[in-house]
Amino acid sequence: MKVAITTRNRPDAFNACYRSVLKFVPDIDIIVVDDASDCNYSNADYVFKDRVGIPRSKNKCIEIFMQSDSEHLFMLDDDVIIKDG
Repeated sequence: MKVAITTRNRPDAFNACYRSVLKFVPDIDIIVVDDASDCNYSNADYVFKDRVGIPRSKNKCIEIFMQSDSEHLFMLDDDVIIKDG
């Protein structure tokens, strides 16, 4: 299983989301796509140079996922927090 997170200019929200996902999957199973943020996300798998919007960012997540050997993809926005229970 892979978890994909799309983000743009919300580092605090992204970091909270990323930390919550790490409780359930290893770092290697998280895909991060940045939609041309002004700040740098060091763990981004792909960074758009110009803003492309949510649909294209999600499609990039799917494209990256399709190159993996995983069978399932769970897609998140950067403001989602996964809680225990």
